[in-house]
Amino acid sequence: MRIKLPLNWKTRNYVGTIFGGSMYGAVDPIYMIMFIKLLGPKYIVWDKAATIRFRKPGRTTMYARFILEQEEVEAIQKGTEP
Repeated sequence: MRIKLPLNWKTRNYVGTIFGGSMYGAVDPIYMIMFIKLLGPKYIVWDKAATIRFRKPGRTTMYARFILEQEEVEAIQKGTEP
């Protein structure tokens, strides 16, 4: 999955960079949604905790790419079998 977060009047903070809350809000639900779609209705998926480390100010449009390997999904399925 890929996302794009533009620097505009909705995401810009007082000093002209992308607000940290906008960055976090853009990426926070992604893995949970991916797992919900990949695992299907047999599973209940919760986003329990997350952290973010800001490396530098967002001065332009930001992009993120999220990858789940099939092995990860299978390991979760196997690890949650009764």
